[in-house]
Amino acid sequence: MAWVLRKVARYLGSAGNESLGAWASYERLNEMAKGRKL
Repeated sequence: MAWVLRKVARYLGSAGNESLGAWASYERLNEMAKGRKL
């Protein structure tokens, strides 16, 4: 699951804003966790 976080953070980070990318990745990770009820 950590690789997903890194992949999204890297993608969004390359888009221009690493801090925003990391935050978005964290939010996405939370959504995935809720969806899968982990």
